[in-house]
Amino acid sequence: MKIRADFVTNSSSSSFITISLIKGEKKIEGTMSLFYPETPNIFFKDGKCVCKKIKKIINESDNADQLCFGLLQAIGYGEECASVSERTKEICALGEEFKDYDIRIDGFYQDEGVKGTIKINYDSKADTITGTVKPFVDFDF
Repeated sequence: MKIRADFVTNSSSSSFITISLIKGEKKIEGTMSLFYPETPNIFFKDGKCVCKKIKKIINESDNADQLCFGLLQAIGYGEECASVSERTKEICALGEEFKDYDIRIDGFYQDEGVKGTIKINYDSKADTITGTVKPFVDFDF
């Protein structure tokens, strides 16, 4: 007899992005989680798609609140399926100042056996975005 004892989590605890805003020695971080995403997460389709999408969100955001909301939408936001931590609210409170910060976005996504990671850096002075997005599929259920 074979007994399998795996630690199982649902998507509410295993899908998230962490936003870090960095300017000199100052760093502000916030984490956004996803509960039961309704659509596939755009972050994990391919790296070029992700970088273009995130750069567009950054450039089209007039303030930090719009930046966080834009990123939340990008990971599959639905009215009853997302949470913004208190730390992310500090990012939102920066207002328009966020454009002076370099932005780092790290994330992990897991749903229906599909997993992905994202590590992206935005240079505010050069208006450039670099990083990696590594999707993979876990068929070992």
